[in-house]
Amino acid sequence: MTIDGNIKIFELSKALLKEGATSAASTGAASEDNIIDFSKITRWQSVGSDDTTEETVTIVFQESARLSRLLFLDFNFKSYTVTPSVVDEIVDGSGSEITDEGSVEITDNTTQVIQFSNVISSTNSISATGIAETDFELESQYYEFNDLYCSGLVIKATKTQPSEGIGDQEKYCYRCIPTIEIDSNRGTFEQFPKLTNTTDFKSINSVNLAGKNKIQKLDSTFSATLSFPLATVQNDIRIINFIRNTNTDFILFPCGGKFSEDYFRFEAAPYDFNVYQMQVNAAKMAEYINNITRNAAVISVSLAETI
Repeated sequence: MTIDGNIKIFELSKALLKEGATSAASTGAASEDNIIDFSKITRWQSVGSDDTTEETVTIVFQESARLSRLLFLDFNFKSYTVTPSVVDEIVDGSGSEITDEGSVEITDNTTQVIQFSNVISSTNSISATGIAETDFELESQYYEFNDLYCSGLVIKATKTQPSEGIGDQEKYCYRCIPTIEIDSNRGTFEQFPKLTNTTDFKSINSVNLAGKNKIQKLDSTFSATLSFPLATVQNDIRIINFIRNTNTDFILFPCGGKFSEDYFRFEAAPYDFNVYQMQVNAAKMAEYINNITRNAAVISVSLAETI
């Protein structure tokens, strides 16, 4: 198994602070929410940690969700594990839970730990059970695994990657994004679409009396045109049609998790390891040569980053 396709489109993160998800860290409580705020400029960071200290971050979703994809963006963990968890919720007012065996009295919600299965990643194409890294060296990672239904994640990190050759650093992570591909896990393009007219910021330009420019760059805002000059795969046309018709924002993953030199010789935005929350703000319907619909289609959408 390998990470297939190229550009991928996901549903929004199932662990979004603004949607009611919560995060609790063993240390660094003041910044623990930053790991689920989807911001690339804020992060959770431990306090008083070293490579002999296990730090735990427990993320609880606003509601149980189906997962099959997981991204960690900009973190310094060298040794870590991730496990999904399931909370058995009380479903009636008597303090009892309905199970296959009938009604069982419980005093509180209980948490069960389950495991990911058939896990592959951007750095390992050999499927495994569970997510456990012992000698990780990159700043970001992407995982694919069999669909599962869970209530949250438990992240345990011990060692950190040395910074400037120095170990025993504080542990940090900017973004943890558990999700699933759009349209019932069918959000990977088979052909190679064009991503053109890409911009990552806007600016204010003022001119003085001498005719010289003063340019003020504003916050990063990504936009692009996603197009197929000759679309010949129905699955890719279906993805375009899905995102052009949905009113729900989605996540665009331009490198698709294939960020090795075999695919991207140079690290350059937007094909570095990054994701964007997007929406279609303009779209062209499929065009065919000579109006013969058996020929390849020309199809495109304009994408804008959302909040």
